[in-house]
Amino acid sequence: MMSRRTIYDVTPLHVVVNDGTIRLAKANRLPDPVVNVGDSYSGNPPRPSTATRGFYIGVTQELPVLNRNQGEIARLKAIKAQLGIELTSTKNQATEEVVTAYQQLSAARERVELFQNQILPTSARVAKMARRAYEVGQSDINSTLAAQQANVQTKNAYLEAVRNYQQSLTDLEQAVGQPF
Repeated sequence: MMSRRTIYDVTPLHVVVNDGTIRLAKANRLPDPVVNVGDSYSGNPPRPSTATRGFYIGVTQELPVLNRNQGEIARLKAIKAQLGIELTSTKNQATEEVVTAYQQLSAARERVELFQNQILPTSARVAKMARRAYEVGQSDINSTLAAQQANVQTKNAYLEAVRNYQQSLTDLEQAVGQPF
């Protein structure tokens, strides 16, 4: 029986998020300037006329002399390559699940058709002949009951084949992700 998953490990969304992170790391190679604006009040003089008030404006700029985010960008590119491989692997797993489920469904359908077209009619005919042989006195009750029991077991096997067909159909629907 194959394993059931509803969510795969890697989705195309992971790749898109990684691409955005790479763009952000590249954009952060040049740092943003910081602008400071404010007012200033200094001193606690004994007389109010000696207090100093004013405004200031300051700009701070980090110089990216050594930090160009090369390591972060390389790491994110490696993650992108890995995500691509994992996405391909996930697609292959999903394809394999669908193919396997379809093959199981085809085999179950063939088995049900075999029961309907050959096994059930033959079993019913044998049971009827055994009953008729008992009625005319050509066989004993034990062989007739054995034939009837074999007919019931054949019908049970047919019902099991139908159940397997239904389960195979459910497995295929689950592998495809939508009902038929």
